[in-house]
Amino acid sequence: MISGVVLGVVLGVVVKVSPLYHPRNPHNAQPGTNQTVTDVPNMGKPTGRASLCVSTTPVWTATDREQCEFVTVLAACSIELAKQAINTHENSDTRDNIAYLLQVLGVLCKQSAIVSDDASYAPMIYYERVRMGRAHPDYFFDGLPRSVSIFGAPTTLTLTATNITEITFEDALDDRLNMIDKLETMPTERYNNLCTSNDKLEDLPADVPKPAHVLISRMRSLSSALRRAHPQSTFVQCEHQACKRLFWKHGMSSMSSKNDEIDAEYWTVCSSTPKPKYDTMGNRFCSRVCADQWTDEWLQLSSSLQQTDICWECDDSIEETKASRRISKAYKKALKRNEMASRCFRGLREHYKTKAKRGGALSKSHVLGELLVFTDRLNVDIGLLYAAQIYIQLPRQRESLALPGAAKGWRLNAPKALRNAMLRVEKLARVGAPDEPIHDLLDPPRFLKTLRSRVLHIFE
Repeated sequence: MISGVVLGVVLGVVVKVSPLYHPRNPHNAQPGTNQTVTDVPNMGKPTGRASLCVSTTPVWTATDREQCEFVTVLAACSIELAKQAINTHENSDTRDNIAYLLQVLGVLCKQSAIVSDDASYAPMIYYERVRMGRAHPDYFFDGLPRSVSIFGAPTTLTLTATNITEITFEDALDDRLNMIDKLETMPTERYNNLCTSNDKLEDLPADVPKPAHVLISRMRSLSSALRRAHPQSTFVQCEHQACKRLFWKHGMSSMSSKNDEIDAEYWTVCSSTPKPKYDTMGNRFCSRVCADQWTDEWLQLSSSLQQTDICWECDDSIEETKASRRISKAYKKALKRNEMASRCFRGLREHYKTKAKRGGALSKSHVLGELLVFTDRLNVDIGLLYAAQIYIQLPRQRESLALPGAAKGWRLNAPKALRNAMLRVEKLARVGAPDEPIHDLLDPPRFLKTLRSRVLHIFE
């Protein structure tokens, strides 16, 4: 059993050093005070969380050096206590609280580098996460740190099952829970024999708790067998740019595109380039952390593309009533809009290129795929206005034709009134438009030159 005195020192002082150690939200700390958490949540229960009693009374002021020394000792002590609890398969709230503490230190405390530097931490914390039911059932490697290899790594465990082809994704995850349940409740003699024969994985430190050795070895053996028995198409790399870990997909594919505010019918018809389609998260990412980080970055990208500075329907504010003048003004406004969009897109490409080098989730293909759709839409829109301002100057024209830019809100009815013209311009843009939003007419792109020569055909 873990010493109550040691536990009191570890858990009672953990958050007294600085607001940085608040286990819920470090940004909620009151300036000039330190927060003390008097009740640590029980991570052993997947649902429901114990309430926190937070005191904002100043309790201790420490220098940065003292904080660093304290957290270093705290982390080292917690790791040793966790190893002892796992090896003795202790069943108590104390063990769960120490596992929770290790997770908090690894995420919130900059001074706790010892947690990530300790090679035994990753397999040990994964064992505890699975045991407490903290691994998400939709992801094959949820909760498993990237430093622990599974596919292609050495193992000392031999599987005796012959029906590998019948094992499902859910069966593979349940196998880990069943393995831990057996290890936690196994008779001592059998437990010692099993651990002794499976605690010699070459790539894991010798001080990793024996049950964690067995679990990792079991996962490696099963994963290797699954890869031999199932189609290779069901094993893919994580789409997180900094991860790319091989994993087993969760179920059948279900492709869909992410919608945004400017997916109205007009803008959809403007681009033949379909919006990138994405499979379900469990088929694209090895863990929930990878999926969440990718989603956050994608939402940031989407928000940047729809920023208020880029007014997509920029000519709606024009009050001019004469069609020829309104079309000319709408065209000029669209050129300025495209110039702003071009600068925005260049900045986004550079931003995510740098971010990818620093461990960002979005890959170059993800970013370029999204930008290409918006570029196509802007170029077709400018092409329609360019053709309209030429057409309206011609001596012979269809009086009943509602030209692009001739009236406020013209894009709303364009998919019906101008659908043929939109499709013709879009077809020409496919082969002649540049990869950037058109805004510089000193050297007009081939796309606009072609539109000028075929303007009558566009609005037939």
